[in-house]
Amino acid sequence: MNDKLNDLVKAAYKGAAQSIELFKVKNPEVSGVTVKTTVFATKRRPKEMAKARVRLANLLIFGGEHLNKSNAELAAHICTGIPGYVAPANLATEKFTASEKKAVKAMLSQKRMSIDLDRHNSPSKLKLAIRAIKSGSKPTVQFNALVSFSDEAVIVGTRRFPIQSDRNMRRIHVGKAMLNVDALIALLSPKR
Repeated sequence: MNDKLNDLVKAAYKGAAQSIELFKVKNPEVSGVTVKTTVFATKRRPKEMAKARVRLANLLIFGGEHLNKSNAELAAHICTGIPGYVAPANLATEKFTASEKKAVKAMLSQKRMSIDLDRHNSPSKLKLAIRAIKSGSKPTVQFNALVSFSDEAVIVGTRRFPIQSDRNMRRIHVGKAMLNVDALIALLSPKR
């Protein structure tokens, strides 16, 4: 296909050069004028690709198995069934139009998801947002322990960790690791 496109571009350049020479022969007053041409050869997207970004969003919202696919894999998946057309990988990075945003917002509300589509304005960014939401809803490690802080120690459950002060920094030893007590308090404190 690329060879045919290259041949088409060469033919367009050749035809343009011949037309320019013919025009200069008929109009000698422009014989000293240089003409530069630029030719682009692109294949039109088939009409089946009109709502491709909405279909990509549908795959991402309702089909969780597609969240870990690359943009190129998503583009290839979306154009299956369209003979002779291969969608470019940047299909997933093209921004949603206003009407596409409405359709995506409706799909998100069906799944009770709230994602800012002004910020996550393409299928690729939507994929990252959904991936983040889903990864936060399924913890790989979860703890449920009472953590208490005193001036001398941090108590986690029934274990006591003495606080060491060094250069205006309060730390505790946990195995071979050193934890900053103030950072730990900030992490575990409710939002203010």
